[in-house]
Amino acid sequence: MFLKAAQQHQPDLFLVQESRVKDGKITGISKCWKSWLSKSGKVGILDLPTCSTPIVLSAKVNTMAIKITKNSKAFTIISSYSSPYANFREILEELTDLTTNINGEEYLIGGDFNAHSQRWGYSDEDSRGKQLQEFIAEKHIFLLNSSDSPPTFEHNNRQGWPDLTMVSSHSLATICEWDVFEEESYSDHKFVKICINSNMSSLSFARFKTAHGGHCKFVNLFKSKVQALRNLISNSSNEEEFNETTRTIQLEIHKTCKQVYKIKNVTP
Repeated sequence: MFLKAAQQHQPDLFLVQESRVKDGKITGISKCWKSWLSKSGKVGILDLPTCSTPIVLSAKVNTMAIKITKNSKAFTIISSYSSPYANFREILEELTDLTTNINGEEYLIGGDFNAHSQRWGYSDEDSRGKQLQEFIAEKHIFLLNSSDSPPTFEHNNRQGWPDLTMVSSHSLATICEWDVFEEESYSDHKFVKICINSNMSSLSFARFKTAHGGHCKFVNLFKSKVQALRNLISNSSNEEEFNETTRTIQLEIHKTCKQVYKIKNVTP
């Protein structure tokens, strides 16, 4: 599974949850790959030779974290998993400790949270989804999933959106590409590819070519996000929450524009 995906997509890292483990090691990987597991063995990170030399930060029960260097800048990668039967506060406490202790550096969190919210595709919201949204708002982080994201889990006739990706800043979110692959993963969960375009300075102020149409497509795509954004506005009750909601709306508009319009080449 991992070998085939690595050959086809050439990633630097895999963030894995509930992978097959034997004798304390993830199975089915190349001997030249490095791998790390959480204390529970449910969460892991695979490091391929193309990745910068990583440093292990933490191996907790529900999370595994490493630090890499990209363009002379430190960057933390966190893999996470919360069983649907676990106390959800435990993973949130681990993530809070990790993100608090990295001194303002950029980070990415990817994991299977088993939490429901309309914000990332479900038709309902459960207690886990509410707690996770509160965590996102409190930490001022950005979710790469959207309300119209394809399902990341399929089993028989059931679909789900348990696999989420979050990043530490708006500028980082705007240079990330997030896709769910339809190809066979030999699992109920699909592969999610996160590409960080580190050579791009920023798309925060990108200008799009809108003179040649595409507006109806934009409206149709954005309609599916409106209700979730309205809910965010309705649930905002102070300046901090309104600022976070505003940033989320800006990011959703930007993501939809990228799906519809071409980016203008602006001459300095």
